[in-house]
Amino acid sequence: METKKTRRYKSAHIALDFDKTLFHHESKWGISKIGKPIQSMVDRVKHWVNLGHRITIFTARMCPVGPRGEDRSDQPEEQKRQIQDALESIGLPRFDVTCMKLSSFTHFVDDKGYHVKRNTGFLLADKYLGLE
Repeated sequence: METKKTRRYKSAHIALDFDKTLFHHESKWGISKIGKPIQSMVDRVKHWVNLGHRITIFTARMCPVGPRGEDRSDQPEEQKRQIQDALESIGLPRFDVTCMKLSSFTHFVDDKGYHVKRNTGFLLADKYLGLE
């Protein structure tokens, strides 16, 4: 019998960060450029796709407000195109791209997050997420 602790996701919906997780982040004079892909993560994402998991790029690049509060509402579609072109160039599908946290996300893969046990505030730093 499957329990919450042993459950494997038949089809996870993974929110995948872009900068510093899937691609190196490069910034010069406050302008962010897409860096080189991080091959170990690219391989992992291809594995997840082959297993049937759904991937959505979850990135602040799509946010209509910049890190210093500047208006970037005219940029999201261009950012989306650049991100999807970068994905395609490394053999990945043109995943959906968003800056919105969706209720369908089952997992977050990011360079800045901590796993927290629901409704407790307890950090599960090394918890196995069952994506393999």
